[in-house]
Amino acid sequence: MEIEEFDEKTRNAQRPVILYFWAAWCTPCKFMSPGLEKTRLHFSDTVNFIKVNADEANELVQHLGIFSIPTLVGYANGDEVLRRSGVQSNAQLQDLFTAVSTGRPVSTGLSNGTRLLRLSLGLALMVAGWLVGYWLAGLMVGGIIAFTAVYDRCPVYRAVSARIKKLLQKENDLASTK
Repeated sequence: MEIEEFDEKTRNAQRPVILYFWAAWCTPCKFMSPGLEKTRLHFSDTVNFIKVNADEANELVQHLGIFSIPTLVGYANGDEVLRRSGVQSNAQLQDLFTAVSTGRPVSTGLSNGTRLLRLSLGLALMVAGWLVGYWLAGLMVGGIIAFTAVYDRCPVYRAVSARIKKLLQKENDLASTK
């Protein structure tokens, strides 16, 4: 896809658009493919979905600042409202498509300032604990605070939290049927 074609498909679209940057060699893309296809079909009446092979669209990839694949970029009324990189769970894909279909900007989580503040505080507590002789307590507390700065970007946290949410949902469903 050329930049001019991209502009045409996003700026003049009657419906929101999601661009999906992928490559044939990309294992995470292959992993996410079944869930993405199911979600795409579910939203086919409300969202235009465009697959872009990153290997064949180098100019567009550079123009949009795509640094990794898979990446999903959502547009509404010609404006970018969403950008997510990495493997997304089926629930995350549903949320992303829902957000783009509403046309509202999507929060990307913590601001960079908040992330920096949490990382700094965590590191400061680790160093302070080491200096005053409570290195284990400082390491644990500082590590937890530092982790809160990046937890939403951690693939292990995403996988575990998605499974826990699914288990809790099943328990809630079972409790409500009794």
